Amino acid sequence: MRIHGRIKMGHYPTPGPVVDLIRNYLSFPNATFAALDPCCGEGQALAGIVSGRRAVTYGVELDHQRADASKTRLHHVLRCGIEETRIQHRACSLLLLNPPYDELTLEEEAATQTERQERAFLRMTVPYLIAGGVLVYIIPQNRLD
Repeated sequence: MRIHGRIKMGHYPTPGPVVDLIRNYLSFPNATFAALDPCCGEGQALAGIVSGRRAVTYGVELDHQRADASKTRLHHVLRCGIEETRIQHRACSLLLLNPPYDELTLEEEAATQTERQERAFLRMTVPYLIAGGVLVYIIPQNRLD
């Protein structure tokens, strides 16, 4: 990741036109459903995608200022990293995942390994989706493997 990206804690907000495009591809139930953004920033992307729908929104954000801003748009926000949360598996119908794009250093049993953050976030958060839930996964095309 570039130094500028590290300063922003890997934060690259989803552009408004992309939010609109995503929203247009989705259909929503008439019943209440849970939607989670584990890298919610200021909450604009998730709020925009589910606007006018019966969603209960959940966000997780590391940065204090962005977390405070997201509280004005999302129902529930935690200011921490996703790895510090306890979220029930199979609890949300929509998972919006726009993770940081960088290497993550893992230290397990005296061995140091690296894993791409976008892969780590996917691995950590997919269990939160209900069967048949929708994953919106925003990553650079060259990271699809």
